[in-house]
Amino acid sequence: MIAYILDKANLTIKDFFYFKDFLFCDDLEYADKSQIVVPRLINVVDDDFVYCKDDSNNMVFFGVAFDTATNDRTENFALTMRQKECLFDRFIFAENTNLIATSVETFVVRMITDNWVSSNDPLMDRAYIHPVAVTNTPVVASLSNIVNVQDGVFNLKTFLGNIKERYGIFVDFVLTNTAPGAGGAVLTVNVYKNTADTVPIDTDVSDISNTEETYSVDVLAKLKVKWFNKTSEVTTYRTYYLLADRTISTSASDSNRVDGTIKSIYVEAETEAEMYDEVLNEFQKNSYEHKITFYLRENSKLYLPDDYYVGRKCLVETKTGVKESLITAIERESSSGVRKITMGKLKVTLTSKLRGAI
Repeated sequence: MIAYILDKANLTIKDFFYFKDFLFCDDLEYADKSQIVVPRLINVVDDDFVYCKDDSNNMVFFGVAFDTATNDRTENFALTMRQKECLFDRFIFAENTNLIATSVETFVVRMITDNWVSSNDPLMDRAYIHPVAVTNTPVVASLSNIVNVQDGVFNLKTFLGNIKERYGIFVDFVLTNTAPGAGGAVLTVNVYKNTADTVPIDTDVSDISNTEETYSVDVLAKLKVKWFNKTSEVTTYRTYYLLADRTISTSASDSNRVDGTIKSIYVEAETEAEMYDEVLNEFQKNSYEHKITFYLRENSKLYLPDDYYVGRKCLVETKTGVKESLITAIERESSSGVRKITMGKLKVTLTSKLRGAI
């Protein structure tokens, strides 16, 4: 494989090298870090881009150099990389939030343009970034119901992870050598709604091994909402119940109600639809209150590994039955002929293993 070090200021190639040993990680929260073993001293600083290709000239990983100053950068040192979405790991002002109601993608493009491309800072602006709203997805939720907003600021990287999980809105990076109508490279950031079908997978096949399952013993069955209507400045109380078919009811006497835990939340929203979007999000978390991990062979013909990526919805069949889930992490390592796939968002501790492991 070959890796190119691209200057964070203008995307010019600063260095390149061949490598064999790597650990590539992707996850829904963009928190996991990757590493490649570098054979010699290279020209790299924090936040330079690292563009990795395989022997067939296909891009296999695109990351951002991290913590380079602390590395022993002689020969065979490990270059650490954050995921490319960490380019947007910054707290920014919550402005133009009205765009969310008509197009979340347009809102993201506006935030990138205003804060990374055209902020009137000649040193920090990155003119090579070209954000594009490929689709337009209206969402009734307010910004604060999608991501934590404190003192009028929010983290765009966290927002990107949340909209991938909740609404299936993805961000893809495309690197091209020449910008349209100008010289130099361009980094196109496509923001779009992923409409791929839910992909099935049966873990009881020869191409899959080492399946582990952990499930939460708690299911949210009743949600009490204190809603402050920001338009009328009136506070009202609502209660919602989960039914056996996974729909939601406001009737406490519904015969199809399921048993489980009770939660109370406070919501500030301008409309009832906006408030209800937050209700749906709370109940949706039930779907991912599990953790399923397994290893898929890289050369599998039954399940093409590239069909399974972070944010893809799946219908997974295990020894305990069939379950809807979401791919939340993928790990690939040079020393292994398999890739590790994680589904669900349950944080597994020793206690949860003892209580809920199957």
